This record gives sequence, C-alpha cells and structure tokens, in this order.
Amino acid sequence: MILKKKAIAHAIWVDLEIFFRDNKENKALQLESELRNITMGDSSVTDYYTRIKTIVDLLENLDAPVPERNLVSYTLSGLTKKFRYIATTIRHQRPVSFFMDTCSMLIMEEHQMLQDDQKIVAVPH
Repeated sequence: MILKKKAIAHAIWVDLEIFFRDNKENKALQLESELRNITMGDSSVTDYYTRIKTIVDLLENLDAPVPERNLVSYTLSGLTKKFRYIATTIRHQRPVSFFMDTCSMLIMEEHQMLQDDQKIVAVPH
C-alpha cells in the first residue's frame, strides 16, 4: 500500500486514512461486543465498573459513544446473582438511572453485603 512506485504524498495519505478508518470501525465493533457481553465474575463492583468505563472511554475515542440506557442495561445484565434484587430495583426506576448512579448503588449494596457477612461471622454460635 505505502510502497507504491511513483505514489504522490496525497494518495499515500488517503490510503492511510482509509486503512485507519476501517480499523477504527472494526475496533469499535469489537469493543461494543465486549461491552454487551461483559460479566462481573469474581471481581468487586469497583473493578467491574472500571472495566466497563475503560471500554466506554475507548468507544468514545473511536466516535462510537454508548447510550446511557444501554450502558446501564449492560452493567446490570453482567452482574452476579447476589445483586439480582438491587438490579431489579434499578431496572424499575423512572427515569432510568444514569451509569454513575447505578454504580454508586451497586457499590453501596456490595458494602452492605460485606457488613452483613461480617456480622454473621462475628455472632458466636
């Protein structure tokens, strides 16, 4: 592509632009798929949020912003079962929660779960 004989600078720049634009679209598609299929697994809410936010920022840099409603939906869909009750609550909020509000609620829920677990361990049997 670049090593064409007798190529002029403008033609080379056009070829480069086309090459990188195509890569940009492919990368955006890959990241969108990754975001739709992301799961929490064994990570904390903060780590899960950070992974999602990283993908979202990369998509924004590729001129492929993620709508807030989709972002909240992907976040809730990837949660583990222990968050099912708070996820249901968040899904039924009107207006729909923002991503940052959703993450804040999930962090508070995780913190409460940890406190509850500590109380159970601390109670002598």
